[in-house]
Amino acid sequence: METSRLLLRPGRKYEQVVKAFEPYDSIKEENREARAAGRALIAEGKAAGPKRRTFVFVNNQEGNAISTIAASHGRCEIDPLGSAWRNQGKP
Repeated sequence: METSRLLLRPGRKYEQVVKAFEPYDSIKEENREARAAGRALIAEGKAAGPKRRTFVFVNNQEGNAISTIAASHGRCEIDPLGSAWRNQGKP
């Protein structure tokens, strides 16, 4: 199992980002490096086969987590439980 969490850029204080990114309704600052790292982890997981599960957790590190996921990984759908996203297209 591979697990990763995309967080804020290094050196930032959480409180600063909260004020700058509220109300979290759109991407405020694109983080191409984090997006590329997430795509690479997913590609590695797919290449490893079905026995390896890969989880990438995305917070509001760009201003809106759902928009970050969609922009990074193509069209995404929420799972039936509403707790996870799965890639439905190519980045």
